[in-house]
Amino acid sequence: MPFPINLSSPQVLTCLLLAAAVPGMLSARDRLVLLPGAELAPAFDALPRLVGSDAVALSINADLARVDAEALEASADCRARTGSDWARFISVAFTGPRFLSLSESHDFYCAGAAHPDSFARYHTYDLTTGARVNWAGLLPPSLIGDARESEFGTFAAPELSAYYLQEIAPELDADCRDELAGTSLSFQFSLDAATQALQLQPEGLAHAVRACWAPLALSVDRLEAMGADATLTGALRSAFH
Repeated sequence: MPFPINLSSPQVLTCLLLAAAVPGMLSARDRLVLLPGAELAPAFDALPRLVGSDAVALSINADLARVDAEALEASADCRARTGSDWARFISVAFTGPRFLSLSESHDFYCAGAAHPDSFARYHTYDLTTGARVNWAGLLPPSLIGDARESEFGTFAAPELSAYYLQEIAPELDADCRDELAGTSLSFQFSLDAATQALQLQPEGLAHAVRACWAPLALSVDRLEAMGADATLTGALRSAFH
């Protein structure tokens, strides 16, 4: 389903003219089209799109369209059942320089299930290439080990789990520490301009221990000390607020 853009909007027309005249002139923040009411289905928000016809915008928009279509398809059976409810909310956390980071949060109840559920997906793009970020090339081996990205955008490695549990432990009660220590954890990554940090988002927690979930923020200073790529740390230090 195409993303609904109101091309008659003065703001969108201005962005289109600037993007056409000087590709790359606008930051991702300026080029994102975020329209109220842009829903793919009731309470099911669409991801935004970048304005422009340059290769970067076309590549990112094609991937965002794919993600939208997959989210709709994956939720279709549940949403079609009487008594079910599925909501999808979009957040944009980082618009440059160099990277664009967005998230989609899903809250749902499928009729007949024992309880409601939720999950989130994080999408980060390189604004110089239009490709998804290669986290393995940006994060230090001491953190990511030899982990490779799964088809769901998650990473699992002993180094990641050990570091997360070590850093998050002081914030958790004893029961949560015990539960997480015995859980096979995987993680998603996202960038946050407000805190100028990389967020580690734990994934795959059973519903019974979901209350123990907590993201872990890695500051620029911490990332530099660990040996993260300067492309990443430099972008975080210069993040648009």
